[in-house]
Amino acid sequence: MINLLPPTIKKDYIYAKRNTGIRKWILISLVSFMGLILITTYGLILFKTSAINDKKQISSLQHKLNAENIGKTNTQIQNFTNTFNLVSKVLGQEVLFSKLITAIGSAMPAGTALTGLSINNTSTGINLTAGATNYTTATQIQVNLSDPNRNLFKNVDIVSINNTGTSSTSNQYLFTVSLRALFNNTNQFLLINQGIK
Repeated sequence: MINLLPPTIKKDYIYAKRNTGIRKWILISLVSFMGLILITTYGLILFKTSAINDKKQISSLQHKLNAENIGKTNTQIQNFTNTFNLVSKVLGQEVLFSKLITAIGSAMPAGTALTGLSINNTSTGINLTAGATNYTTATQIQVNLSDPNRNLFKNVDIVSINNTGTSSTSNQYLFTVSLRALFNNTNQFLLINQGIK
């Protein structure tokens, strides 16, 4: 087909086609830009809403923590733990005198009698006093109590042996013995070694 239109009209058609294409691209660009603005606005609104919700949740949790007074509870737990440890330590050093006196009594040689028993402040040993009929029997007390087979004490020392009477007096125990005995680490007379926790 031959185009017989004058050159000015031809130019107008060419520019009209270009303008239509440019209008399409401008319209597509505007629609894309509006879509991008809408998506960005929606994202910002969601972000702001999420931040507000998070602040409310943090405030609620802080209010709960303050209401529950966690610091005071932790202090009470620490005090309880310290008290429990102290009680365990004290009980661990408590001596079972019923078992100790029975064991000492069975270790005493014939012709002797236990007359006194006292424990010192450190609970690592005891002081004993006993009566004996003669000097040999008095020294035998130390030998019997320090016997490793009895597992009573790790060390027993004689502090003193005193002659307190003569054979004419009514008291049959003529000698008084003072001894210092130290518990061994595995002695059976401490509560802690009895399996009592």
